[in-house]
Amino acid sequence: MAQIIINYKVFINHIRNIVFQTVIECLKYSATGELPPGSKTGCSFIHDPRIAQESEVKAKVTLQIRDVKGCPMVVSRALMATQRDKTKQGTLKTLDGSIKRQYSDGRVTSVSLRCTDLDQEMVTSLGVSKAVLENVIFCHQEDSNWPLQEAKSVKQRFDDLFASSRYVKALDAIRKCKQDNVSCET
Repeated sequence: MAQIIINYKVFINHIRNIVFQTVIECLKYSATGELPPGSKTGCSFIHDPRIAQESEVKAKVTLQIRDVKGCPMVVSRALMATQRDKTKQGTLKTLDGSIKRQYSDGRVTSVSLRCTDLDQEMVTSLGVSKAVLENVIFCHQEDSNWPLQEAKSVKQRFDDLFASSRYVKALDAIRKCKQDNVSCET
C-alpha cells in the first residue's frame, strides 16, 4: 500500500499564490480590458463553459476605486463565454462596460461605454498610461522578468512606458512650427 504525504504548508502557499494571481488578473482586466496571458480565447478566465457543461457562461468583473481627483468610482465589465461545439475552443465576448462616478458635490453619474472608450477612460481616471498599467502595476507573474529579455523587446517596453515615440513626434512638431515661424518672419 502506497502512502501519500502532503506538505500542507507548501499546498496552502501554492493555493494562496493562485488566488492572489487571480485577484491581480481581475484588477488588471477591470482597469485595462486585457485578458491574462495564456488564456487563449479567454473562456478559462471566467469559467470554461465545457467545465460548467453549459453552452454559455456570463460573468461580471467590478472594481471600486478612487480616481486621480479622489472621487469614488465603480467600473464594471460584463463578459460572456460561449461553447457551441464540445470539440472546439469557446469564444469570449465583451457585453458591456460602465463607470459610475460620485463627485465631491454629491452628483452621481453613470455611463455605459464601449470597450475602447472604457479603456481610455480608465487610463485617464487612474492618471497613468496603459503601458504602465500593463508592464508595471499589473505585470503578470509569468511576464515579470521582461527587463531580462532580449534588448529589442526591453527597448520597446521602455519606449512604451516613457512614451518616447510621442515625445519624438512632439519635438518634431515643435521644430516644424519653429521653422515655419522663422520662414514667415523673413
